[in-house]
Amino acid sequence: MNRIVLFVLLLFAFTNCKKDERDPISSFANIAGTWRPIEHTSPDSVTVPVTNAESNIVVFRFDGVMLNKNGYLPCCAPTSYTVNGISMQVKPLIPVELDPICALVNCASCPNFRIVKNKPNELTTYCGEYSTRFVRER
Repeated sequence: MNRIVLFVLLLFAFTNCKKDERDPISSFANIAGTWRPIEHTSPDSVTVPVTNAESNIVVFRFDGVMLNKNGYLPCCAPTSYTVNGISMQVKPLIPVELDPICALVNCASCPNFRIVKNKPNELTTYCGEYSTRFVRER
């Protein structure tokens, strides 16, 4: 009898497992994925190539949550942004951890974080007069 109960419990446990990768919510489908920065532009229109792109990789999760390359919510991450002119609220559908390094950071948020999808595999983020151009990682 104990074996039957154990078998049923294990069967129930394994059938309720969910995989972490989910289909993107339609609002965020065009930006979901991993993006590598290639250049920064300052308010005086000076464009500088990104030399250490690996450290600034951004991942947009299926629910629109922005993560860093380690899977943490970056310090000062926006809770809403505009994608190609459409305002979107970011509401995590699964838990996300704040990057532990954020305890040492004094944030200055970006009240108007904008994302413009230039091409299928290229986007630009804008925070005030600063911008960063990204390409999609394969």
